[in-house]
Amino acid sequence: MKKSLLSSLALVIALSGCAADQSDLQGYVNQVKARPAGRVEPLPEFAPYETFVYAASGRRAPFEPPVSAEQMLAQRAAQVSEIQPPVDHTPQPLELYAISDLRMIGYVDHQGSRWATLQDGSGSVHRIGVGSYIGKNYGRITKITSTHIELLEIVPNGPRSWIERPRTIQMVGLEQLGSN
Repeated sequence: MKKSLLSSLALVIALSGCAADQSDLQGYVNQVKARPAGRVEPLPEFAPYETFVYAASGRRAPFEPPVSAEQMLAQRAAQVSEIQPPVDHTPQPLELYAISDLRMIGYVDHQGSRWATLQDGSGSVHRIGVGSYIGKNYGRITKITSTHIELLEIVPNGPRSWIERPRTIQMVGLEQLGSN
């Protein structure tokens, strides 16, 4: 009990020191309040951020020296492609038309084989199967599905150089069929 009385007395003495004269503090606060108010500058306006898509991944690296067209043609001329158009190939009727002029209008499953029906630019209908050639670039049919025809064309890639390019002909709807 004596200890708690002593603690209470010490607390009262300490708190009485806080209630001392605070006129100097009050004077300083009044002095700061009397100063003119400062002006806050508005935030600067920023231009909207414009996104950038890097689309030059297939181009020459910027730190490599440029290759002239003559050098590139000389390099390609030195390379003979393993891919070549068929030499013993008898042209088929649909090779007279560009792929863009041919439309798949149907297909037939018969005795385990699938055949596609194509309409050419003049309106004639032809039946073709896997292995048939169509288009002006030796397009050979590789797959026929119920919705499209897949083929590989052999297109030039420089002098004595050829590459295979996959193409697809989608089945046309009935509304597109009458528009020709």
